[in-house]
Amino acid sequence: MSLPTCQNCNNQWTWKMTVLQLLRFKRELTCPDCGRAQFQSKDSLWKMNLVGIGPYILLPILVGLSIPLSIIMSYSVVIILLFFLISPYLMGLSNEEEPIF
Repeated sequence: MSLPTCQNCNNQWTWKMTVLQLLRFKRELTCPDCGRAQFQSKDSLWKMNLVGIGPYILLPILVGLSIPLSIIMSYSVVIILLFFLISPYLMGLSNEEEPIF
């Protein structure tokens, strides 16, 4: 796992730059170095979605086992923080917007 690299200028983004771009919630990302448009690659979108949604498959199991709500909420907060910390390392860039399917 490595941080994303601009496909135009080959500049590797920092963790902070990547998080700031992701927090804009736009499909088109802008390279901070060359200013050209970049898009998340198809593989990157799939990885981030699977890693982001995967742990929540356990939530119905935890509820079914009568685990206290405070523990379930703590689990959710930890999962969200972990995803936020590792998501820049899962991101890949492309020059063109790729269809998801």
